This record gives sequence, structure tokens and C-alpha cells, in this order.
Amino acid sequence: MALTKDLLTWCDDLHQVKGNISQLQATLNHVLNKAPSIEEYKQISTYLEEAGNRDSKSIVDKTRNFLMTSQLKVAVRMKFLYEQGMLPFLLALSQINFKSSKADKFVGYLIDYTPPKDIGTTLSKALKQRISSHKKVDVSTYPPTLPPIGNEHLLRVVLTDKSFRQPSDFLESVDAADFSRSHNAKLGLRGCCLLELLLTELLDSNVPSIHEDDLYYLRNKLLSPLVLTKLALGYNLTDNFQHHCSNEISAKDKMKILGNVFLAYVGGLAADGYSMEEIKLWVKELFDPIFQDISASYQPLKPFSKIALIELEFLFKQVTSLYAVSPQHTELNFENLETNPFVVKLVVDGQTLGIGTSSSSVEEAKEKAATEALMSKDKVDELLKTLIKSYQTRSSDASSSQSSDEDDDVPYSPSYDDYEPPESNTNSTSESTIPNKPQPYGIPPPLSATPAHSLAFNTIESGPVDTNAKNHLYAILGSNHLTPTYQYNKVGHEFHVTISVSSMVIGSSHDTNKKIASQKAAMNALANSSIWTQLGILPSQK
Repeated sequence: MALTKDLLTWCDDLHQVKGNISQLQATLNHVLNKAPSIEEYKQISTYLEEAGNRDSKSIVDKTRNFLMTSQLKVAVRMKFLYEQGMLPFLLALSQINFKSSKADKFVGYLIDYTPPKDIGTTLSKALKQRISSHKKVDVSTYPPTLPPIGNEHLLRVVLTDKSFRQPSDFLESVDAADFSRSHNAKLGLRGCCLLELLLTELLDSNVPSIHEDDLYYLRNKLLSPLVLTKLALGYNLTDNFQHHCSNEISAKDKMKILGNVFLAYVGGLAADGYSMEEIKLWVKELFDPIFQDISASYQPLKPFSKIALIELEFLFKQVTSLYAVSPQHTELNFENLETNPFVVKLVVDGQTLGIGTSSSSVEEAKEKAATEALMSKDKVDELLKTLIKSYQTRSSDASSSQSSDEDDDVPYSPSYDDYEPPESNTNSTSESTIPNKPQPYGIPPPLSATPAHSLAFNTIESGPVDTNAKNHLYAILGSNHLTPTYQYNKVGHEFHVTISVSSMVIGSSHDTNKKIASQKAAMNALANSSIWTQLGILPSQK
């Protein structure tokens, strides 16, 4: 291939370009440091208009002339856009360290920067005419620049395989733990974990509807030894890679060794101080062509109909097992309507959610019926309403069964209903002479109204019965991690009920109806302020 210029001319031009780029960067930084911001520009303009400033007229006029020049206006505007991050190219240019002999990561940031594809549409006609070519050219670069590792010792470890261990590694090590620091095995493991996380996030964001099985499969394909080996070769990481491979090992094992150097380099980037977002930006650009192909032609490994049936069956199993809902109203019933072709109807609690047809098998017809049920938002809503209704029914039944205990074979024990309080002191007040004075339900009596030697609770034997008293009692005690115990004793035609918590009797009552007797006992317990104090439950918690 013939050169447009001779090599000596090119060498001279390249030398000048190298110096000019350094001058361009220095000039850019100088302008950004010296140029005023928009606020400072306005302050200077306002100051110049004030008649009382002490500066000489010549300095004022000279400053005003500078503010009116196009160069200064461009500098102010450029500094504003630069500080807002709207000039990525110049931002990267200003940060490059040209004096360093090592590779600088900001060089890669500048080279990999690609302006938005629609940026040319916002240009005016006069500016568009200055563009050298109107042909659509892909200005993006691939592969993206490999982020450099500045730590030379870390880079040497990245490029050293475990098989390249030297005797000096053992002699220079302080203890056995140092052996693993002379090769890239741990860095490779770290890089593999990082890539697994990043590729999982990127695949899920590019294909939001991807199934977890497909996500796992595609991620592992992108991390296969073949792909990793190609990336290591593409970045020339194998040129300086130190390893000892036997001629007898298989090609697959060789690819694992060569692919691990790429993983170790990713782990080395994290160890060298690169943030997760910086590594993710590079990985995204590196795998972006593959992501675009997957997004354009993604086909699930499993047909959606199979997934729909599996997910639907799992949902119903979860509901019946975790929430103990009876499967009576939460069963997937598939009714076979026809056999040639196979037509199956999906019914849940008497409601048709989907109909599937297949010319090959009943199972395929079931899958299509499940797909129809899950593809319709209205049918999904109806399905969830059915599950919620079944759960509420179960909860209501459990609550009512908890409120009524029909076990009459409880052994007899003495009841506090048989206790008669001792005679009160005649010198006490009128209130204290009635230790068991009935109180309105829900209003605890004064503490002084119940002497320590009297019955520990008040009795309510007349008046309306609160049928929700037991549930209320369960709620208060349950919130304080306490459980009431009901003891039933049948004496003649009456049921004597005693409620105790941690061997402490909190209420009792009796009635010819067992359920009413237990509700009265709960009412007595709720009206018992002294007992609640002993249990450590404040009135505000009731």
C-alpha cells in the first residue's frame, strides 16, 4: 500500500501533532481556569455599570471591551457546558496525563466516547455545510479501549498463571498464605464473580422479559472459555502471559488457562481502584453487539406456554401450602371438551380462565389454556380475587373455630367462681367495702377498689354479652407474646370457664351456654386493671 506522504514527512508531522495536542490541552485547562463563570460574568458587568466604583476609567473601559468580545463569550459558555458535563470529549482531554510514560485510563475514555447518533440533527444548516462528508459513518470504536492497570506488580500477577510458579515465589514468601499472591487464580475468581453480576444486570436490562433459566444459560454462554479466550486474544493479553502448558493437555483446558487471564484482568481492575460503574461501562460496550443481537432475535429456550403452566401450578401449590388454604376452591381443573383436535378448558372455582387447543396432545392444550389465562390482565385479576376470597374464608373459619371449643371432656378443677371474698373492713370507704363491684365493660375500676387479698378479677354476670371479647383478648395478649389458656368444667347444667396466662388466672365466669360462658370470662379479663398491671401491659396497649 502506497503512502500519501513519504515516511520522513509523516514523522515530522506526527511530531508536531504530538506537541500541538499537549498545547491544546494546556490551553484548554488555562481557559477553563481563567474564564469567569456565568455568575461572575454578570457580577463584573453590574460592577462596571455602577458609577461609584473606584477604578480608573481606562481600566473600566478596557474590561468592558473584553466582556464584549466573542472570544470571552465563547470561553464563558464553554466553561459552563464543561462544568455541567455536556462536553465529555473535552472533559476527558483535560484529564489526560501526557507526561506519564504509562497508559492513562482517560485516553481510553476519550477514544471510546461516541456522541449520540442524533446530535447532527440539532445543528443549523450553516454548520452542517461545514461537515466534510454527509455519508453516514459509524463513529463508534470496537472493541472499547482496555482500561489500563497502573500498578505494575498487580499487572504482573494478572499475567502470571498458577502453572508458572517459580522457586523464588516460595523462597520470598513469608508464610504459606503468600503462595496464592504470586499468580492470578484469586484475581480470576474475583473477575468471574464481577462479570457474572454485571452480565446478569445487563442481560436483564436489555431483555426485561427474559426468563431466569434463559438468563442463567445466556450468562454462562457469554462466560464460556471460548468467548473469554477470544477476548484475551483480542486485547493481546496472551502476548505477555506467563504460563507452562503441557503439550498433552486438551484444547479445552488450554482455553480455560487463556480465558482465565481475561477474568484475572477484570479482577485486577477492581483491585486497582476502578469502581463498579466504570467496569460496567466498559463491559457494556464490550458485549453490546451481542446484547443487540439477543434483543432483536430473543426466543425463549422454553416455550412461554410451558412456563405459564409451570408458574400457574407453582402459584396454586404455594397458596395451598404456605397459607394453609383448602384446595377446594383453589384447584386448577382442566376439562377435556374434545379429542380431535384436543380442546381443554381451564376452570378455577367454577370460572373459565382459558381454553387451549392442540392437534398433538392434551398436555399442549393445557399449556395453551394456561397461557391464555396469564396473558389477560383481567383474568389474572379474577384469579387473584378467587385466591384472596379463599384465604379470607379460611381465616374466618379459623377464627370462628378458635372461638368455639366443643371439647367437653376436660377434667374438673376448682373454679374461682366458687371463691367468696372475705368480709370487708367496716371502717373502709363505701367503695372499698365492695371489692368486686361490677364495672362497665371496657372501663377498669380504680386500683384502690380491689384489695390485694381479694379476688384478682371482677365478674360480669349480667348485661349484654360481647361476642367479640375473646378475639379482642387474643389480640391484646398476642401483641405482647402471651397466650391465654381456657379451662372448661361442667357442673350440673352449667359450664364454668377459667382463663389463665402463665399460671395466673385473669378471668372466669359460668353460664348454661359454653360459648357465652367463655365470652363472659373474656369480658371479665378485659375489665381487670390489676391483672393487666401485673402482666406488664399498659392501658394504652389495650
